[in-house]
Amino acid sequence: MIKEIKIALIFFLISSYCFADPVVVDSHKIKIIGREKAVVTTPKVKLEDIADVYSTSQNDEEAVIRLKKIVVANSPKPGNKLALTAITVLQVLEREGVNLKAVGYAFPQSIIIERAARKVTENEIVKAIEDYLKKKALSAAANVSLLRIINFTPLFVPPEKTKLQVTRETPLQNGRERFTLLVESKGFKDILTATAEVQEIKEVPVATRFLKRGSVVSRSDIKLKKVNVRKLPPDAVLSPEEILGNKVKASLSYEEPFRKNKLFLPPVIEAGQIVTMVYRKGLLEATARGKALKSGFKGDQIEVQNTSSKRVVVATVIDKGSVAVK
Repeated sequence: MIKEIKIALIFFLISSYCFADPVVVDSHKIKIIGREKAVVTTPKVKLEDIADVYSTSQNDEEAVIRLKKIVVANSPKPGNKLALTAITVLQVLEREGVNLKAVGYAFPQSIIIERAARKVTENEIVKAIEDYLKKKALSAAANVSLLRIINFTPLFVPPEKTKLQVTRETPLQNGRERFTLLVESKGFKDILTATAEVQEIKEVPVATRFLKRGSVVSRSDIKLKKVNVRKLPPDAVLSPEEILGNKVKASLSYEEPFRKNKLFLPPVIEAGQIVTMVYRKGLLEATARGKALKSGFKGDQIEVQNTSSKRVVVATVIDKGSVAVK
């Protein structure tokens, strides 16, 4: 008796069964019996996912198949649950052209639908980031590798095969990078972020001895050493030619990388200097004449005024006399 009350039994068996586009059946044999719980794997919930639809008459086979395929709701996200009421299901069936007076049905007041899921694993994230870094290393002729995953946002995905692809890399500090990954499978798409430690090995100039303030850097004061450039300070000087002949502003220790803030380095571009503004988009390139409003070293972003339009833009210093405009 308790079970009968819990299940909200509205059960009709009458003499005909039809859709908006009628199908002739032996309606006394067709029944739709809802379940209290259901687990789905697809983005859409069909009637067959939440109910047993059957008939003892072979004449009803086509109608039963059509009933089973009716979409009654969108599935919840993987790992989540959805409560679907009997009233909602019946309203959907009516909209789909089912004559509810012509079928026998029984539904619980609420059906709990759970989307089957699994968590994205660290191994999947490692592989996606490693593939991304390999492609980047090949294009830049660099020695880049993943050291470890520090953390990542948990994400539930459908149980089937899932594709992960890095769409963005954001530098942080001390060799750490934040990666944004697009996660896709059939009918599913979401974003996951992961923080990882990355190393990029390059030869950079370091001091061969202790250099005190006021020393003039000679060639014998410089040697190349392989280091993880991702852990270098942002003002590290990567070219020996930029260091030679300059005075030391703050003392450097043995094998310490040379930094701009520890050297009296002349800027590559001086404020007020006339420069060439380079515009690039794909394979297209255009240039214009501009005036640097600030001094800057290679790689610095400075304000530059187009001498023709007088428009001020932010540009990146390329070399002496040239800046790149996005």
